[in-house]
Amino acid sequence: YILCKKYKTPWIADYRDAWTTSTINNVNGNIIFSLLNRYLKLFEKRWTKTASYITASSEPIGKSIENLSKIKSMAIYNGFEPEEFLKYKDIKKHEDHFQIAYIGTLYNGQNISIFLEAYKRFVDNIKPKSKLLFPGLDLDENQKKRISLLMDGYEDYYQTSLRIPKSEIFKIEKQSHLLLHVAWKGHSGIIASKIYEYIGSGSKIIIVPGDNNSIDKIVNTSKSGVIFNDIESTFDFLCEEYNSFKGGIAKNYNINNNSFLFSRENQTKKLSQILDEILLN
Repeated sequence: YILCKKYKTPWIADYRDAWTTSTINNVNGNIIFSLLNRYLKLFEKRWTKTASYITASSEPIGKSIENLSKIKSMAIYNGFEPEEFLKYKDIKKHEDHFQIAYIGTLYNGQNISIFLEAYKRFVDNIKPKSKLLFPGLDLDENQKKRISLLMDGYEDYYQTSLRIPKSEIFKIEKQSHLLLHVAWKGHSGIIASKIYEYIGSGSKIIIVPGDNNSIDKIVNTSKSGVIFNDIESTFDFLCEEYNSFKGGIAKNYNINNNSFLFSRENQTKKLSQILDEILLN
């Protein structure tokens, strides 16, 4: 904004997260936060309306800034690097047990109870050789306690840990039969970067619940997984996948052209088109 003001230099306002238009920054409804946010919005509007373009990590976030500034927006997703998985391409799925993994931070706004209830029903009915992993969850005592309470009595079927090396995370993603993500229901455009890493791994993704927005579109467009919003459908799917595992026919969702739409290379191409558009106008 300052450089533009001084030198008339075109600039792009890039949002990896929303600022004053965020729908999750004040989920507890703090009055002081709301008043401060209203004050800061005046500055955000003043600054962003001088931009030539708005880019954002999701379409809803971009649209929220576009509505504020009246400047055109486009989603430039965080994406994934295919090269990161090259050294792990020969890693096979676990054959001795059925593995599901939730990678990344878990927040109160994510209703993981739907999946866990389906998973417990799956355990009760099938008595599977199964493990649900939460690597890194032990760093957050509140979330660790939350999972512990929800999974009381099912300790043999899940596992949490402290933070582990990135190389081990890649192995877990490749070895897992399912990669779990929990969308922020009722909040548009909240995309955890791990979803792109999931796509890059080639393992099947299961979203419970979906957000009926950005997350669902990404998974459907990339053809990388499935989305459920209730316990019954999730339970049925777990049973089907476990039967495939037991029959030795569980497969990866292989990387395809649809997956590569969310590579960082393709996202960079979208950004270059915006730069061309700015320079030509």
